[in-house]
Amino acid sequence: MFKKIVLIASILSLGLIPLLAGSCTPAEEAGIKVVTSTSLIQYIVEQVGGSKVEVINVVPPNLHPGNFDVKVFDIKQLANAKLFILPGYPGESWAD
Repeated sequence: MFKKIVLIASILSLGLIPLLAGSCTPAEEAGIKVVTSTSLIQYIVEQVGGSKVEVINVVPPNLHPGNFDVKVFDIKQLANAKLFILPGYPGESWAD
């Protein structure tokens, strides 16, 4: 389990570095809008991105991603995000 978390954190940090390295315009000063599908991934992105990201989690922490029913509000959040991080857990077919 620890190896998976380290691997995910490594992938996220490599994936976010190019996004965080660019110069910010006034509209982006609030942070890059990132949407995650689980609270674990949300926590990792917040730790890696710090103040340079605005992280929104779609699936509530007490709900398995396979049991999640997507709502219109969730689709709006995804449409406005620069990045959507989906770990690919079984049952996350709602993200397709």
